[in-house]
Amino acid sequence: MYGQDTIYLNIKKQEVLKTDAVYYKIHKPTSKQSPFYYRIYLLSGKLKFETVYKNSKKQQKIKHSAWYDSGELYLEINYKKDKVDGEFLAFYENGSLKRKDLYKKGKLLEGNCWGQDGNPIPYFKYEQQPKFQGGWKEFISYLKNNISNPYNLSTKIVVKFFIDCKGEVTDIQLIQESNDINLNSSVIAAIMNMPNWEPAKEDGKTVGVWRTLPLKF
Repeated sequence: MYGQDTIYLNIKKQEVLKTDAVYYKIHKPTSKQSPFYYRIYLLSGKLKFETVYKNSKKQQKIKHSAWYDSGELYLEINYKKDKVDGEFLAFYENGSLKRKDLYKKGKLLEGNCWGQDGNPIPYFKYEQQPKFQGGWKEFISYLKNNISNPYNLSTKIVVKFFIDCKGEVTDIQLIQESNDINLNSSVIAAIMNMPNWEPAKEDGKTVGVWRTLPLKF
């Protein structure tokens, strides 16, 4: 099942040791294969996620699919030039249709949802982004009030963090730092001490998501 090119992942899709893994992926040497299939498996060997790209450089998604742990198809999304285009389908584990959305160049044209009994239910978006308490303006205000830049440096810092299913911020990483250690520390502290967010939702269920935030000073 596993080979020397096996890379193990946790629930956040971070590379970890096998003992801490939930998924694994197979690293393959760069090739001219077209289309290119990027796959993530459960430790049992069952396929969990598959994204089809136009080429091995992962440019232009063509299709994304996901499966339940049981092996039943859960999700099927079609793309054109990296934008959702065509049918966006989700299924219950028993195989019945849960949602059928129709997109054109990334824009939702029509959407329908059904219960497990096959009867229509009120429509809801598949993805709902996490929200800071009070909205985006409050988030910006929070950062301005909690990040100290005493030397008034003109610089850019990029911070990455994970918002878990409870809305708590974890796994803070500075992707791009400034030359001022104190400013870097102030950014980390501000992100670390943020109040909980309203967590993201996927198909009506709360999920954890990564966020990358560029900050210009």
